[in-house]
Amino acid sequence: ETATCPASWCREHATPWATLPRTQGRTQGRTRGRTHAGTHAGPRPSPPFAFRLARAIAARRSRRRFRPSASASPSPSPSEREMFVLGLTGSIGMGKTTVAKMFSTRGVPVIDADKIVHGLYSENGAAVAAIRDSFPEAIVGNAVDRKRLSGLVVGRKDRLRHLEQIVHPLVQQEREKLSQQYKDEMRKLVVVDIPLLFETGAEGTVDATLVVHCSAETQRERTLQRPNMTEQKLEGILQSQLASVEKVKRADFTIETECELNQTEQQVEELIQKIVGA
Repeated sequence: ETATCPASWCREHATPWATLPRTQGRTQGRTRGRTHAGTHAGPRPSPPFAFRLARAIAARRSRRRFRPSASASPSPSPSEREMFVLGLTGSIGMGKTTVAKMFSTRGVPVIDADKIVHGLYSENGAAVAAIRDSFPEAIVGNAVDRKRLSGLVVGRKDRLRHLEQIVHPLVQQEREKLSQQYKDEMRKLVVVDIPLLFETGAEGTVDATLVVHCSAETQRERTLQRPNMTEQKLEGILQSQLASVEKVKRADFTIETECELNQTEQQVEELIQKIVGA
């Protein structure tokens, strides 16, 4: 495999940033979304994908809360792994939900953090009592009104942080239950959709991270087309999220959505085949 100029390559492939030298990854992360001109002088050799995959697993698992026994291999080969956990994230309007659906339609289980939150906020949900204590105005009947809750916390970092302290541990519990279910089913790959993956430190709970991204201009255009979205609300959301360029720099893999849907689908299919077939 070779790493070529992102102008001709990253639009059609899930970009494995681990293949690029550290300085090059940082430079390309900063220029993502701008116009690229020219090509590199020639192809740059990169380690085999299976090696990069094992390296990513070893690096992530060394920081996970669950530590393998001393006798366990620190970097298990792909054939030894029971299930590969891929953490999917991306800032608002980047196309993360669309990419998650692409994984799902290809038979890959997707654990959706937002769906878990919907359940926690539903009538008699596990988060209702704690949110009633802290944000009583957000409760309608015996359920959380997400629109009211959003109005109470967006742009208020202290309130948002408090809400996260209530919700994130509950989401993690549900996520672990589902992960165990898929592990028992001997699934080779599961995607965990986590909107605030890096912001909450959840990258330490997955084997590798995948960031979905596009240009800031496209992001804003997409997001402002949503019902009830305003410039002010968008700015509040962006302030609560890590900058997309920083997410790209931290990611093990990226998928760019500044392209036709079929090109995005191709990126998803290639990444699935590389992980499952490695």
